Amino acid sequence: MSENFSKNSLRQTRELSALQREVLQSQSQRIDARFADAKVKLDPYPHLIMDGVLDPDEIDICLRNWPSGKTMSPEPGGLNRRWTELCVQNRFTDPAVKTGGGFWVDFFNHTLEPIYANIARIFMPFIRSKLLNELLYLFYSQLTLLQADDDFVLHGVHTHYAIGPQWLFTVLIYLDDDDAINRGTRLYGIEQLSSVLDGSLLERLEIVANRFKPFPSVDTGFLPGRILAFFEGPLALHGSTPFKLDRKLGKRKMIRLHATAPQEDLVRAYGAPNGSEFQMEINRVISKGGVFDPNAHPDWFKTSIAGIERDFEAARIWQNNSEYFNSPQSLDEEWRTLPISRPV
Repeated sequence: MSENFSKNSLRQTRELSALQREVLQSQSQRIDARFADAKVKLDPYPHLIMDGVLDPDEIDICLRNWPSGKTMSPEPGGLNRRWTELCVQNRFTDPAVKTGGGFWVDFFNHTLEPIYANIARIFMPFIRSKLLNELLYLFYSQLTLLQADDDFVLHGVHTHYAIGPQWLFTVLIYLDDDDAINRGTRLYGIEQLSSVLDGSLLERLEIVANRFKPFPSVDTGFLPGRILAFFEGPLALHGSTPFKLDRKLGKRKMIRLHATAPQEDLVRAYGAPNGSEFQMEINRVISKGGVFDPNAHPDWFKTSIAGIERDFEAARIWQNNSEYFNSPQSLDEEWRTLPISRPV
């Protein structure tokens, strides 16, 4: 395969469509084998760093099918990144279908989907705790191609939890750093975590609302083909690492996926009708000094409080039971076949 897809022998992407498909269709078993011995790291929260899942040839094919910067849209938030959304709310977009003769749809079906299915299988003990031992199906809320411009603004430390507690995990696949500084996403911990896990509702909600004292814990390193996956939750603090001021960041390219549970699971496990109302009610409790008065909030928010407490209790458990979460016994047979709602 490497001879057929070496950089020197690559022709225009449109001439390789059939050959690309032939290569992509052979990936699933190879990917399963590479994830067979993968281990979850629990410090500072459940995450997985994998190298060698994608071959250099596959990375090269992705880069040759990468959309031009002119066709990519500015990412919201003022970070000076550009993006192309390939899948939104479980539906492929026009760019996914049309770019490279449908290359990205093929790449998803034959390469990305087995990667995500393996990551979901590995994270299943955490997902099961989060969603009360039930999962209707895995929902692809967003699949995006990201490219950082030279003046990329560093992303501050944050979590996704207050946006939507039904988010299950995020996956970043680094493709190319354009010979720039090779630092990737940094994972952060929380000072005096044990006291927070034993602390009051106010302390926990302040973490959910991004009011915390983080410290850098893990630098993932931006290496081509590296995969970073982390389990979403109230402790999943992350952000871009600092760069030297005299060096340009370069046009780093990566694939990002956010996997969530569907709306039914959000309502069942957390009560919240959507992430914005969930976040608003959390801020109201904080403004009252952490006192939760059921009469001052919608009926569903009592379920939300219970879900938040459940997630922090789960964090207490996995902080002290790394052997359990990396053992086959943690995966019941009924969870070995992951229900996936494939994009259309």
